[in-house]
Amino acid sequence: MTAQQLLIPVRANWTRPVRQTYEFRTDPMEAQTGHETRRRYRSTPRVALEFDAMLVRTPFRNLERYWMNRIDELGYVGNPVEFVTTLSALNAGDDDMAVDDIPYWLENDAFVIIGYGDYMELFEVAGIIAPNVTMKVISTNDWPAGSRLYKAEKVRVDRAQQSFSMLTRATAVVPMKLRVDPVSTILPTVGAVGSTFDSRELFEKRPNLADEIDLEITSGLESVDYGFGTVATFSPKLIVSRDYRATFVGRTQVEVQETVDFFRRMYGRQKEFYAPTGLADLLPISNLTVGTAVLTVAGTLDYEMMNDTTVANSSLVNRAVWLTLRDGTTIQKKINSVTTSGGNTRFNMTTNWSSTITPAQIAYVSYLPLCRFGTDMLEVEWLTASVAQYDLVFHTLEALDAE
Repeated sequence: MTAQQLLIPVRANWTRPVRQTYEFRTDPMEAQTGHETRRRYRSTPRVALEFDAMLVRTPFRNLERYWMNRIDELGYVGNPVEFVTTLSALNAGDDDMAVDDIPYWLENDAFVIIGYGDYMELFEVAGIIAPNVTMKVISTNDWPAGSRLYKAEKVRVDRAQQSFSMLTRATAVVPMKLRVDPVSTILPTVGAVGSTFDSRELFEKRPNLADEIDLEITSGLESVDYGFGTVATFSPKLIVSRDYRATFVGRTQVEVQETVDFFRRMYGRQKEFYAPTGLADLLPISNLTVGTAVLTVAGTLDYEMMNDTTVANSSLVNRAVWLTLRDGTTIQKKINSVTTSGGNTRFNMTTNWSSTITPAQIAYVSYLPLCRFGTDMLEVEWLTASVAQYDLVFHTLEALDAE
């Protein structure tokens, strides 16, 4: 192999999860009032991989040789979660095999890695006539049916110093941290926009409550101590920002790809979208009657929070609600005004209820704030090659009208 076709002989052994990250670079500039101007510097995310590899005998010696002599070079590594399975053998001297799928990365001139057990070989694809894939050179080894054909990521090792844990005289566990070459990054076409609400995209995936939803509130409180007398306190922000951190576990390949596509459409922190808090923010005490636009909750606390103009108030953020019914149906409504009646709070929506809904039919009612992501990085933690989990942070914004 040439320096441009260097195979780094490692594969994940799944003693710990495989982490795959996608990272944009944005610069949200916040005014003293809390309003933001967000600029992005990347249209395609940087991708990185992190996993443990177990190497025995020859593969370990090959990696050690790479580390000693060619650590500064780009090389190819098989992506542990992007692969197909061969349906026919690829014998030494042959260049053709059948596979069980033709994903986006399996195309003419693409590099792929075939692996079985601890051994692997790098190829460049010459042509595809499904289900057969033909390579540009013949194989030098015998690869049985059932071998894995991996997407080959062109990477650079992300550390100058590497540790090896020697389990035996010839077996080592090696923690790998790899950055995919930005110029060579191959990602699938971003999926189409899904559901929208008030001219923005709607994030509809629900977190798992096995892990708590973390909430952080930032008021922008500022104090001035003149050195004598009282301390002056100000709240220049028009809104109180909230950051919701939620965990999404047990996600399939398809579900992960949908989230990655959404993250890519938002360019990390740049764009805004609607996302429910996932909490039981409001507890209706009476029917949501067809032909009306009223949702009533007990007491006047919600009214006071939504109409308190002495400081930053909730009405600038919480201008919509998300209803989840027990049958799985979801409904989104914009809030027109909040009033009181008979000692209770009335949320008056901009449109009427299309059918009567009783409190017993409602699983929960959440606020539906306008958000952006709280970070430019999405880290997907693969527990197996088909099941993953990830955290998302939602940063609430003032619900301004769409431009």
